[in-house]
Amino acid sequence: MRCRVKRASFLGAMMDYLIEVDGAHFRTQIETHAALAQGLMFNESEACTAAFDAVHWFKAGELPEGSR
Repeated sequence: MRCRVKRASFLGAMMDYLIEVDGAHFRTQIETHAALAQGLMFNESEACTAAFDAVHWFKAGELPEGSR
């Protein structure tokens, strides 16, 4: 799926991304060494593609303000 990076956060061992896909927002993480090795380091507002392997759903009320 085509998407856009809304937020990219370096958390040391992990990269944490908030991506937008057709108006919906998804949070995704990847280990930093894997992101570097696979060319999966992205900047905010950068276009990318996504495939979802392990999806975890959260109720909208459980998301921190600003992530919706």
